[in-house]
This record gives sequence, structure tokens and C-alpha cells, in this order.
Amino acid sequence: MPKCDFREKKRFRCHRLEVYAKLKSPLMAILFAKGTPLMFRFSLASLIAVALLTSSAWAKEAADLSGQYQCKGTSDQGAAYTGIVEIKKVRQGYQLTWVVGKTKYSGIGFVHDGYMSVAWTVKTPQGTAIGVVQYKVQKNGVLEGKWIDPGLNGIYDEVLVPIEKDRLI
Repeated sequence: MPKCDFREKKRFRCHRLEVYAKLKSPLMAILFAKGTPLMFRFSLASLIAVALLTSSAWAKEAADLSGQYQCKGTSDQGAAYTGIVEIKKVRQGYQLTWVVGKTKYSGIGFVHDGYMSVAWTVKTPQGTAIGVVQYKVQKNGVLEGKWIDPGLNGIYDEVLVPIEKDRLI
């Protein structure tokens, strides 16, 4: 840590160097370095503050995917389908309900590293069928997914587009 003589006229500059030495941060070095223009320091500090505020706002936004979505995909028979999906946050995970035509599907899942992984079930005349789907969470809130049918015969596409107050985003 730098030694400071507090009797000198530039006592404040010496104190700033002590603070930097304690924090050992490259950004602090720029902010507190001797000779760094005041306007540059202010601009850099402002950019850092904006970055921190917007990144925490995005984290909060991305943390909760609850809401209604329009669902579009390809069935295991190759036909296009549409429906509505309701996603609800429950503790650390999500509950999902799809309504496609007259069929209702239920699932549970979680988000990790930008992907939502979901196990789903549907009642059939033969019993309960189980499948999985994985969605890539896009920045605009769209979920782009791939799912596998219960017979493990193929992998199919599905896209969930958020619905905001009766209109698509």
C-alpha cells in the first residue's frame, strides 16, 4: 500500500490511491489514477452504473417467464399445430399447461443457462404418455424448442411466442 504524508497539499489524491490499493480493481485504477481527467472519470463511472442497472433489470426480466404464449409447432404425424401455453413460476421451477385443440398437456420444468427444460405428460386411451421439450430462451421472450414424442420416433420443433394483453409481442 502506498505511504502517504497527510501533511502534503494533495492529501485527497493520496487517499484515493490507498483506496485503489485496497480494492485492487483495474477499473478503480483508471478512476483514481493520477492525471485522469475528471470528465473521463465521470463518464466511465456513469457507464459502469448504467451497465450494472441494465444487467440487473435483464436478470429480473429473464428470471420469470410466467405468462401466456401462443404455441406453434409440428406434430409427430408431420402436421402443423397451434395452441395456447400457460407458464407459471412455482418456487425454483415452472408449471406449464398446453391446450392444443381439445388436448391438454401438463408439464414441469426449470431454466438453466438460457434453456428451459420441461417434462410433459398427456392422458391417452392407452394411459399417460410422457415426453420432454427443451426451449432456448430468446432475448425477446420467444421460446424456441425441440421436443421428442413419447414413442421416441423423432424430434420436432415448437415455438412459444409471448402474448401480452390479447396481442402477440
